[in-house]
This record gives sequence, C-alpha cells and structure tokens, in this order.
Amino acid sequence: MYTTDDLKLQLFDLAEAINKKLFDGCREWHWVGDMIGGVCCFDDTDFINVEDMILIVDKDVDYDTYAEWRNAESDHPHQHINLRSWLMGARHEMRKVTKEDFFDELHDINKRVSRLADIFKSDILVWQ
Repeated sequence: MYTTDDLKLQLFDLAEAINKKLFDGCREWHWVGDMIGGVCCFDDTDFINVEDMILIVDKDVDYDTYAEWRNAESDHPHQHINLRSWLMGARHEMRKVTKEDFFDELHDINKRVSRLADIFKSDILVWQ
C-alpha cells in the first residue's frame, strides 16, 4: 500500500526525470505554490503540469518537440492546444475560429437578442 510520502517521492522523481530529459538536469525546479503534483516550474521559464510530464515520459518527447509546442503556445495566447493534441498533429493554424471571430459572432448575437427584446417589449405595451 502506498502512502502519501511514497506518492510525493514519485512525483519528485518524475520532476527530476523531466529535468534530466528536457533540460539535461541543469535547471533548478520547484512545485508552484508548494503544491506537490500540480505544476512544476523549471528555472522560472518552463511550467509543466504532471499530466504533461507523464506524457513527455510515455511518448519519449524530446526537448525540440517540447520547445516547438511551448513556443507555438506562446505565439498563440488565445488558442490553446494541449501537448497531447500537439503530439497527435494538431496545430494552431488548423483552427478555423479565432478569438476575434468568436467575439464578432457574439456581438452579432447580442444585437439580434437586443432587437428581439425591443420587439417583445413593444408587443407587451400594445397588449396592455
């Protein structure tokens, strides 16, 4: 039976394995907010959650692949693609709806709803 301490040790081993695999063991790392098993910070430049750390080990992701995904994420702050989808071939350029498109559509919907509300209000006044 595993204890909480056993789990913490395994999570520390996982973070250390990522440090060695991606950063040649050269980075200082810590758990953000001392939340062991949450997000691990490597030299205040790379923040990796446990799910992605496990994926990096399981799929044998090298630094170049990880850095390509990380940099693409930075270049597209309004279009998140998780690491799993990235490894399966998803790219930001494949997404058809941009944030601007979404807000334009939302603005159009709000205008239509507002017009309908005005019509509805005028119908109620006529009936009274």
